Amino acid sequence: MRENYCRLGGKSIRFGKIIEELDAMAGDCSYKYLMKNDDEATFDPAQRPYYLVTVSVDRVDFMSKLSADRDLKLSAYMLMAKGSSLMVKIDVLQRSEGEQDWEQVGDAVIIFVARDRVTNKAYKIPDMKHSQYDDVLRTQKCMEIGLTIKDWSRDKSKRDMKSTLPDFHESNHFNQYLEMVDH
Repeated sequence: MRENYCRLGGKSIRFGKIIEELDAMAGDCSYKYLMKNDDEATFDPAQRPYYLVTVSVDRVDFMSKLSADRDLKLSAYMLMAKGSSLMVKIDVLQRSEGEQDWEQVGDAVIIFVARDRVTNKAYKIPDMKHSQYDDVLRTQKCMEIGLTIKDWSRDKSKRDMKSTLPDFHESNHFNQYLEMVDH
């Protein structure tokens, strides 16, 4: 299986394959979250009243270089589910052969939306709540982080220079920076 994720020669990793796996794993995690409330009739994908769409791979961070000769493990969990949005965090872990402990070498945040199969409009999903088996503080912290990321992502469009032109002072600051870099 390692050969599928390595470039020719086996010394470097094909990151496109890793991104595909991150998206697929986040989709599986999201579907599992939604299906825990479904009945047997909707376990068939054609019978479900909803489908999921990847909205964004909001962040993929690698803290250190991935090594092709070390085992790789992905660990996904729901960070937030509210309205029609689902946010999944995936930890990327590696360990060397013979080692017991996994080292976190990266993480990713992927956002999905649920759409109604018939109308293609937003599909209301059950909000994420903690169960009696969950660590309440950890679950609340996940929700806070998820909502903060969601708010930041939504407001990102307001900060985009394509939609809002910089004012004189911002433009002047940017031009001074470019002059400094050129010299």
